[in-house]
Amino acid sequence: MKHVMRMALMAGVAVGAWAVSSDRGYTQAADPNAAPNPYKMAGQLAAAPQGRKLGAAIKVQVDHSDGKSIWVFDRCSENSCNPIQKFDSNGKFVRGFGANMFVQPHGFYVDKDGNVWAADNGVRNGKGAIVVKFSPMAGC
Repeated sequence: MKHVMRMALMAGVAVGAWAVSSDRGYTQAADPNAAPNPYKMAGQLAAAPQGRKLGAAIKVQVDHSDGKSIWVFDRCSENSCNPIQKFDSNGKFVRGFGANMFVQPHGFYVDKDGNVWAADNGVRNGKGAIVVKFSPMAGC
């Protein structure tokens, strides 16, 4: 009788271990990324000045002083371009500035008073490694 109880206990433990280790309770859908994508590609958001293409955008930020327009700080391909650009709520270019000031644009912030803060983490020919604060009327 003792032998039968031991065999029943071993069989129960084996069945329990099989149930826990099987994939039946832990399966995942065939493709976990198969859900519909709610995002859509938009056309060009901002219309840069003629002949100017946006480079790698460091930051795009809403202007806290008006809550509608946006600022873009990008790494343009030429030193002579304006890496700091402002666009209205319809994406129309308003103004740009900062040409020849930055080696490698890196950080950007627009505070509640409309001051534009831009940082450069590159250094070349005595220029760079700076944080610059522009007043709200900069570049006008």
